[in-house]
Amino acid sequence: MSKNPFGIHLKRRFWAGEPPGSQSDISSKWVYALAGMLILLWCAAAWIWAGNYTNNLKVSSYREGSAQAHLQLDGVAAEIDSSLKTLRSVPYILSSEVAVKTQLNQLGSKTAPSSLNYEERKRLWTQDSVRSGLQNFLVIAA
Repeated sequence: MSKNPFGIHLKRRFWAGEPPGSQSDISSKWVYALAGMLILLWCAAAWIWAGNYTNNLKVSSYREGSAQAHLQLDGVAAEIDSSLKTLRSVPYILSSEVAVKTQLNQLGSKTAPSSLNYEERKRLWTQDSVRSGLQNFLVIAA
C-alpha cells in the first residue's frame, strides 16, 4: 500500500492511480458534501439555540430588574407614608401642649396685625416664648 503525502495509508487513493471521476471519487464527494451539510445544519441549529437562550436571559434579567425596582419603589412609598403619618400627628401633639396653648391664648381669636417692625416683633415673640416654655418644648421636640 502506498502512502499519501501526509504519511497516512488510504484505501482509496486518488493520487495512487485511480482516475478522476471514478466511483470511489464520486462517493467520497458525496460523503464530504453530506458532512459539510451536517456541519452547516449543526451551526444553524446552534445559532438558533444561542439566540433563543440569549432572549430567555434578556427576558429573565428584565423580569428580575423589574421586580427589584418594584420592591424598591414599594419601600420608598412605605417610607413616604410613614413620614406623612408622622407629620400629620404633629399639629395634634402641639395642640395638646400647655406651652403652645398659653402662647396662642395670649393672641386671642381676633388679633389685629402688629404695627411694629420685624425686629421688634421677633424680640417680643422670643421673650414671650421663653417665658411660656414654648421655646424649651420646641427644642426638646426637635
